[in-house]
Amino acid sequence: MKLIAQNSIFIAILFISGYMLDSYVITINRIQGPSMLPAFIDQSFAVSLNESMLKLFGQNYKAGDVYILNAQGSKLIKRLVALPGEQIRIQNGVIFVNDKNMTSYLQLMQPKESDTLSCKYFSKYEVPSNKYFFVGDNLCAALDSRQMGAVSEENILGKVIFNFSL
Repeated sequence: MKLIAQNSIFIAILFISGYMLDSYVITINRIQGPSMLPAFIDQSFAVSLNESMLKLFGQNYKAGDVYILNAQGSKLIKRLVALPGEQIRIQNGVIFVNDKNMTSYLQLMQPKESDTLSCKYFSKYEVPSNKYFFVGDNLCAALDSRQMGAVSEENILGKVIFNFSL
């Protein structure tokens, strides 16, 4: 009987620890769809450090890093490409931030000749203060800041620290 009680307490502690870890430290997110190809494969998993932990460690947002976002009630995984006050434009599938070509800096899937012009081009846009501009690595298959607008800091849920497939 004592052994059952000890095991029950141990299992309860594991569940509570897992919940606390998932809620406050890291989250495991399933990737759905092709918007982050080639870096993130459909149905793979991304482990993210939650926003509360980023703030605790004084983490600044950095262009090129991948984040989990709250967008219209859904979780999205996207790459940060422009910070508040920066200007972004996309020309023939190439991202320019403050007129600097970001091709070597970002791991984007290059559009094909047959892709629509709307995914290859985006007019010059200045990111508002306290907002961030995110895109999917697969520009032609992504719902991102080009359609939804820049993202406020409170909608950034965490920073992806690694991904894996089962």
